Amino acid sequence: MEIEEGVLRFTTQNGIMKKRHEKEPAVGIENCRARLELLYPGRFSLTAREENSEYELNLTIRLK
Repeated sequence: MEIEEGVLRFTTQNGIMKKRHEKEPAVGIENCRARLELLYPGRFSLTAREENSEYELNLTIRLK
């Protein structure tokens, strides 16, 4: 995590232990996105991806 010039950037990744069979995003990610929209409308980016048995999440929020 870092904050630079009023922008917070957070990245995390971990190994996938159990593969999901659904193509739709997990409910938790959509709930998180809805909360971020309430707190930081139009000022955030949240992306999640799965690749090579790794899950990566990137969050960027313009704080100012």
